[in-house]
Amino acid sequence: MHPKIYENVIIGNFLYGLGFAMRQHADGVGHQGAINLLQQTPADTLLGDVLMTFPGMSRLIEFKRKGAALNKETVRHVTLTKALEDNLALQRVSRRMHLYLEFSETEPDAASIKVTSYLDAFSSDDALTQTMAGCIEKFASDVSESARMDPAVRAAQREEEAFYLTLVRKLQGEGSIGSGGMLLMSDAEGRLAYAYLEDLSALRMTTREWSHALEQKLQHELTRSMSRERSISRDRGHGLER
Repeated sequence: MHPKIYENVIIGNFLYGLGFAMRQHADGVGHQGAINLLQQTPADTLLGDVLMTFPGMSRLIEFKRKGAALNKETVRHVTLTKALEDNLALQRVSRRMHLYLEFSETEPDAASIKVTSYLDAFSSDDALTQTMAGCIEKFASDVSESARMDPAVRAAQREEEAFYLTLVRKLQGEGSIGSGGMLLMSDAEGRLAYAYLEDLSALRMTTREWSHALEQKLQHELTRSMSRERSISRDRGHGLER
């Protein structure tokens, strides 16, 4: 009998692995991104389990254990399907950015996962079964490739994705998300800095704005570090004088 593995365990390992994969694709340049676990927050019922936002792409992901109760998820899916049934453009956006990942404790490979678009999750047998490592590598590769997209195409996709997220949220009610997020930034030397995001669905930042936020944050951290070092040096100097 296989032990029960909870969704938050899978999600935690997925995000941990994604960090390693993203580093492999860094190519000696900085990265900016917001990867926020929304499970069991107010944003979970309005959006999904994980929202990943980068300058070139966004992904909204729902994780589910095979065999789990799907009553609420089915209602959400039906609502979304009806809202998009006459809008082919938004259907394309949905299939690009809104994903459904299903895992099972009974699979021969404990780290296998089924990936499909959320829109097709309950009406299609075309889900791609792959290892979780392979799925993570694909995400990291997509992020790296999106950073090299034509700026005009990237800007258009950001607008589409922002509109889609707003639609998904409003389909679940008029309440606000009520939760901020965090933006992780790293420079070419691997230094990390975090900044708060007031709005999880704010996807309209350009690459230049993300980079500016990175530079400001890292400069602030560097200034604080140098200030602490000077303070420590002064304290040591006073100690020697005594």
